[in-house]
Amino acid sequence: MEYTDPVLRRLRDRLIRYRSEARTNGRKRPWHRVAMDILDAESVSPAYNEKEGSSEILGEALRRFAAGLQTPTVERLDAITAFLTEQHYLSKTDLGEAQAPLDAARQLAAFFGEAAPRHLPARDALCGQFLAVRTDGGRKKYVLLDVSPVGNNALQVEETEHNTSAVTHTRNPAELRRFLKVASTAMEKRDGWMIEAPRGQVIIFIRDRLNGEANVYTVVADDREAGGANAAHNMHMLRPVPIAGGARIVPLGRQESAEAETPVPGFLSQMIWHFSRQEEA
Repeated sequence: MEYTDPVLRRLRDRLIRYRSEARTNGRKRPWHRVAMDILDAESVSPAYNEKEGSSEILGEALRRFAAGLQTPTVERLDAITAFLTEQHYLSKTDLGEAQAPLDAARQLAAFFGEAAPRHLPARDALCGQFLAVRTDGGRKKYVLLDVSPVGNNALQVEETEHNTSAVTHTRNPAELRRFLKVASTAMEKRDGWMIEAPRGQVIIFIRDRLNGEANVYTVVADDREAGGANAAHNMHMLRPVPIAGGARIVPLGRQESAEAETPVPGFLSQMIWHFSRQEEA
């Protein structure tokens, strides 16, 4: 298979998650032990196992890959992919490209008059993993937002929404992922792109992986320092619920329009979600 930049980022992310969650004596699994797990996996071909041989050498290659210092060979990437798929850290959809092509994201950026990449504070400040939690009718919604750079001036977004009736008070990323893996009763995944206009307006165009349902989010506030390069730790996002297919706009009379103006602010407030940055322990 072709290991494009988005696929490599997902492989790196899932490999780091596996190491964090498959702990040894309460600590993150050593890289040579992760290498041994890969070499011992049923899904990894015996021919590769014999060729690789040393778990120490493979472990160092995994460490460098996770740190973003080096990309493994295709043979090693194939083994990592097979192992993570066997362990249910990867699915077929994770190995595909995001639905929206990168060229479309660049055209949107050009349409909004995006300045040169060095002038875009969101490029670094809004990259990372963010979490929003909301109670809805006795159930919890956990929305994980992963923003990562693509190429020279694009920002890719991956959103995962979990629904569960269980409750957890942890905000540790590894512990939260373990909780959601067991407790989540419904999960939705979306891919998209983040675009920033020259004056700092941030818009996300996103689409559901399974049904193609599209949506547009707007970052209405964040705690970046003006003109600074510090990462944002909190942001408020207008995240509307998609309108069902077949919906139409109904003209309102003068009296109906006046009555409808009252609940709008409250309705909008329900669509504004607070996301906080997730830091690995």
